[in-house]
Amino acid sequence: MWVRDAKLSVKLGKEDAKPVAASEKPHRDAPERCPVCGASKSEFAPGVAATGTFEPVVKPTPAGRRLVIVGGSVGGHTAAQTARALDPSAQITLITDESVSFYNRLNLTRLLAEEVKRDDLFDYMPSWYEEQQVEILTDSRVISLDPTNKTVLLQEGREIAYDVCILTHGSSVSLPPFYRTDLAGICALRTLDDVDGLIASVNRGTKVAVIGGGVLGLEAAYGVKKRGGSVQVFEYFSYLMPRQLDAASGQMFMQAVAARGIESYVGVGVKELVGKKKHVAGLTLADGRTFAADLVIMSTGILPNTDWVKRSGVECGRGVLVDDRMQTSSPDVYAAGDVVEWRGTVIGHWTNAIEQAKVAATNAMGKTAFFQGVLPVTILKCVGIPLVSIGDIKEDGGPISSRTTVDAAGNYRRVIFRHGIPVGCILLGSTSGMGELQKLIEGGIELEKLKHKIVPEETLAAAP
Repeated sequence: MWVRDAKLSVKLGKEDAKPVAASEKPHRDAPERCPVCGASKSEFAPGVAATGTFEPVVKPTPAGRRLVIVGGSVGGHTAAQTARALDPSAQITLITDESVSFYNRLNLTRLLAEEVKRDDLFDYMPSWYEEQQVEILTDSRVISLDPTNKTVLLQEGREIAYDVCILTHGSSVSLPPFYRTDLAGICALRTLDDVDGLIASVNRGTKVAVIGGGVLGLEAAYGVKKRGGSVQVFEYFSYLMPRQLDAASGQMFMQAVAARGIESYVGVGVKELVGKKKHVAGLTLADGRTFAADLVIMSTGILPNTDWVKRSGVECGRGVLVDDRMQTSSPDVYAAGDVVEWRGTVIGHWTNAIEQAKVAATNAMGKTAFFQGVLPVTILKCVGIPLVSIGDIKEDGGPISSRTTVDAAGNYRRVIFRHGIPVGCILLGSTSGMGELQKLIEGGIELEKLKHKIVPEETLAAAP
C-alpha cells in the first residue's frame, strides 16, 4: 500500500511504518486507487511503506491572496511554484494564450532535429496543477490590465480580479521591415506550432533560408538539414553568433558549420522577400544577389510583448520597466522574463527568466528579494559542434584583456578579463573545463561587485 508522504496522518503504529529508498518505488505495482479510502494513486508518492490503513490529508481550498500570472512560460510556472511554496493559502491563476499549458522552448530545435520526441517537451503534467492548486487557463489571451480596479481583461470579455499580478508573457520575434504577412511559407520560429509546421513542410530537397545566424537560427538550420532540406543562413554581422563569439572563433565556427552542409553568408543584409502565387519563393540581398527558397525561417531577435501593457498605463521602454524587486510602475504588478527591461537591458535568457520569476513571486507574496543579474551561459545544442560561451566576451580595449589558445586539434579557448578579473570565456571544439571556468567567472563577477561597493568608480575618477 502507498501513502502520499511522511506528513500524512497515518493510522499505524511505529512498527508498521519505515523509510523506504526511493529506488524501491513501493507504489509502482500498487492498484490505481486505494482499496481503503478510494484515493487515486496520483495523490501519493513513495517514501513510507505501510501495511495498515490510512487517511489522505485533504488540502484546504486556497482562499487567500489572489495572484494572477499572465503567461505560461517557464517564468510563469516558476512564479506559480514559488508563490505556492511561500503562501499555501494563495489563490493562483495562470493564464496562457497557447493551447497547451507549458512546454520547454529550449528543446524546440532539438525536436526539429529529431533528438527528442514531442512528449519530451512537456515538463509540467496535468497532475502538477492539481497538486499545486493552480488554476490554468489555456487559449486565453489577456488584452488589458486595470491597475486601479485590479483586474485583467481577456479577449472574450471576461474579467479576472487580482490582489497581485505577475507578467511573464514573454516576447515575439522582432520582425524586420522586409517581413511580409501576405506570403505563406515564412516562419517566425518561436512556438511549438511553428515547429510542428516546419516538420510538416520540410522534405528532402526543400530549400530553406534562415535569416539570422544566432543560436536559434543555427540550431534551426541544423534541424532542417537533418530532415533532408538544403539550408542557407544569412547573417548581418561579419560572423555567426556575434553575441556569443568573437571574430576569430566566429570564423572557425563558420567553417565547422560549412562542414555539416550548411551554407552561411555573413555581412549581408536582406532587402526583400519575393513571392510567387502568394507563397515565398526566395529573397534578394542588399547587394543585388538573389536566392531561391521554399521556406524562410526568421530568427532576428526578440521583441517584448508590451503593446497591451503600455495601453494599460504600465511604464515600458523596449520592455516592461522593472526595478530590482521586479516591481513595475503600477502597484502590485510585477514582471519577469523576456517581457522585462531591467537596468536598461532586455536579457532574453531562460535562466534569467527563472531567477527573475522567483524574485517577482517572492515580493508578490509579501516577502523581500532582489534580482542582481544572472551569469549568461550559452551552450549550443543539436549542431554537433561543442561550443560554450559564458559571461561578457566583448573586448573593447581599456580595462579589458584576454588570453587565447588554440591547441593542436584546433580547439579554441579564450578567457576574458576586466581589470585582471575573469568575466567571460569562449570554448569552441572542446568544452573541457567548462564547470571550473564558470565557477571562476562567477567568483570574478562577485569580486567585481564587492570592489565597486567598497571603491565606487566615481571615487576612482575623483582621485588625484
